Amino acid sequence: MKKCKYPAEARPSGEACGVDIHKTIENNGYDILGIDEENNSYFCYGIVLLE
Repeated sequence: MKKCKYPAEARPSGEACGVDIHKTIENNGYDILGIDEENNSYFCYGIVLLE
């Protein structure tokens, strides 16, 4: 396994910061499974944490 090239710029995951990502997505009206009505699309979700 390679070491991170920029360890000073690394950020923790949302879960590591105590954020329930799945519940946050659901609370904002999105489908956690990421499948549309035709059952053929996949959606990726992200979160930006700022200091």
